[in-house]
Amino acid sequence: MLLDKFFKFLKINTESPFFLTIDLGSETLKVLLNEVIVEENEEKVRVKNVYKEFVSSDISYYGKVVDSNKLKDILNKILTDIKKDMKGNSVSNVIVTLSGNNCRSIMTTLQIDRPKSSPISEKENNEISQKVFEAAYKELSAVIRDESGEENVEFELVDFIPVYMTCDGREVIDLLGEEGNEVQVCYSVFFGLSETMSTYKKLLKPLGLNIVSFVSTNTAILKSLKTSKKDKIDCVILDIGGNTTEAIICFGGGVYLNKVLDIGGSDLTYELASKLNLSFLNAEKVKRLYTFNKLKEKESAVVQKVILYNLNNWLVGLEELFSDFTHVKVFPSDFYVLGGSSELPDITELLFEEPWTKSIPFKSLPEFKRIDFSSLKKLNKAQIERPSEDLIPILVSIEYLEKRKR
Repeated sequence: MLLDKFFKFLKINTESPFFLTIDLGSETLKVLLNEVIVEENEEKVRVKNVYKEFVSSDISYYGKVVDSNKLKDILNKILTDIKKDMKGNSVSNVIVTLSGNNCRSIMTTLQIDRPKSSPISEKENNEISQKVFEAAYKELSAVIRDESGEENVEFELVDFIPVYMTCDGREVIDLLGEEGNEVQVCYSVFFGLSETMSTYKKLLKPLGLNIVSFVSTNTAILKSLKTSKKDKIDCVILDIGGNTTEAIICFGGGVYLNKVLDIGGSDLTYELASKLNLSFLNAEKVKRLYTFNKLKEKESAVVQKVILYNLNNWLVGLEELFSDFTHVKVFPSDFYVLGGSSELPDITELLFEEPWTKSIPFKSLPEFKRIDFSSLKKLNKAQIERPSEDLIPILVSIEYLEKRKR
């Protein structure tokens, strides 16, 4: 007891500074070993190592766990490697990445009439938030029903971002203590698929790992674009994953809605493997060599022909996906493209060709943008040369600094 008081007095964190970020994609299980350090009098994240293992479709399909026992074996292998590299240091805290169909986001606005104009108490403030979450859940369930016809898909609340709050028409930063008869709140609410979250809990607990939080990639990406909580950023975010492409539409500093197309970078790899008679891993290597212009001219031409044919089909699907945002009259022109396959030069060329942009009501000709590692204030400066495929799990890792304080 005395020792606890002593540490509290000195403000020493007795917890291990190390934590893991688990990112399960369509073909890869990626685990980041991170360390919380103090740099320039501020807590930051340093990525000590990244561990990757190939995951077949009979283990993970579109980011959902199919065989938890086989996934556990792969994770155990990674944890054994981490233990060797840690040299006696312990690590048990984990944050888990949720993306694509495993995490859906929606913006919900709710108006509440109060019979009296007394100050809003903490209890009432919590009740208002709960009403917003319930309304968001109903709205998201309706969206999923329209998309797939599925009923009663279960989700759990993982995060939210206030977009705006007003009392009698006055915009306020926090409802607590405010007075007014008419309250209006607008939140972006992030839900994780219950089935996926439950699988992770059952998988990680026997391994001695403590899930600090599930983190929506939408939340992590959006927060990286905002320099302050008041930023009213409008943008389109396109996350090109393994088997999916996720379109995230943002207005007023919050996510309006995300939708998922079941085509991604791995589909290109599989097609290359088929056409060139290669294994998946070798086809992935060829794709990366092509991306960075390291193939011979004839080889590059063959690879490009396969890629362009499939990308044109992808673009058709993307056009249909954007047309499904039926309540969006005009899309923002700031257009961020992320994900490992976003580095393919053909993707950026096709995305910003005029014929495609003419079919979608953008505010103006879309402007291609990236998130630069050097702009991440909570990331250790030595990390800015990392490959772009590490960007999203690193953004999720940065969220650990906030989640562990809650």
